Amino acid sequence: MLPHCIGVYACGMGGAGMALATDATKIASNPALGGRLGNELSVSLGWMHPDRTMDAQGPTPPGFPFPFANTASGEQTSQIENYPDGALAFNYRLSPTLAVGAAMVPGGGGETKYAMSRTATGQMGFGNAGAMYDSQVRIRYASLTPTVAWTPSAKASYGASVILGYMDFKSNMAVMNPAFTGLPSSPTLMTSGANELERVYGIGLKVGGVWDLSPQVSVAATASTGTRYQRLDDYRDLFTGPLHLPPNFGVGVTFRASPSTDIVADVQYQMWEAVEAIGGEQPAQGGFGWENQPIFALGVQHRLSDRFAVRAGWNYGPSPIPDDVVFANALFPAVIEHHFTAGATYAISDRWEVSGSAYFAPKVTQTDPGTGDMFSQFGGGTVITMKQYGGQVGLRWKF
Repeated sequence: MLPHCIGVYACGMGGAGMALATDATKIASNPALGGRLGNELSVSLGWMHPDRTMDAQGPTPPGFPFPFANTASGEQTSQIENYPDGALAFNYRLSPTLAVGAAMVPGGGGETKYAMSRTATGQMGFGNAGAMYDSQVRIRYASLTPTVAWTPSAKASYGASVILGYMDFKSNMAVMNPAFTGLPSSPTLMTSGANELERVYGIGLKVGGVWDLSPQVSVAATASTGTRYQRLDDYRDLFTGPLHLPPNFGVGVTFRASPSTDIVADVQYQMWEAVEAIGGEQPAQGGFGWENQPIFALGVQHRLSDRFAVRAGWNYGPSPIPDDVVFANALFPAVIEHHFTAGATYAISDRWEVSGSAYFAPKVTQTDPGTGDMFSQFGGGTVITMKQYGGQVGLRWKF
């Protein structure tokens, strides 16, 4: 759901580097790092390719002539597999102690589109004049983060960002029919949003600090309100509230193992259970059952020469989707856990750098045991999988 990294430099190190000022895009991760950068502009363009499958399974509910899940579809692969990626940021020093900047970065999201429905009633078009539904979800987030950073001493920097968020959403997901009393009426309907695109906006705040404990060790901390979005009015029957991005906090450390080698490690905590529409409630109560998510990132940067540096990293966050809500989340299987990354930078001159990064996220498989709420019981045995890979190229201009 959320990007594991922002910017080509951090993406080469598993998204780690909360306490390391590599380029202007880092102000999106820790606004205090603007105080450790000069005047510069960073831009990166990228691509990501997730492979997702869904195999809907489940029993036949009492009184039904067929299973609730569309078991006839077998394993399906999402028809939409390629997405753009990238970031744009600048930093500018107003004085030796004060810097301003802004970063425009992806906020997460994704899209699945299957040829056949997750539910049998959706496949047969019950409650929708025979037209299939319950097969597609698209959600896209992006943010602009105006930032100010203050460096009161050579050993400490502090920063704050306002998060200006954009989100759009569309889906033809099924919702339960509140008027259902039994067959032949339909137990499900297509959401009132009817797969029409709706746009909303949000706002949030992020603060951070970075401190040098010694010439070899720096530490950092950040905290964010998350991004508070307007409610999707057209999809009120699908979500109990707005699709906020969650509050979060994190800490990081940089260890300069040698004049040419930096080792970075971060820990973050994403509070999905604070977002009513996504976590905190089971699907039968109107949520999607997501759990809070710790995220661990580890990376290394090594300068082979004054002009050439290489990077590698690893990122791990357990799936926020418990097994017993897999069926409810089958159209949005945000279950990736491990990312393995690599990257490099070449300094063309004292002012220009070109960089690249790539990552691979191995396949994760989750199965609904059918032991959860009504949706889990109706979708017991449903299997979702996801793997992903991608990369970026970027330019950095110091002015």
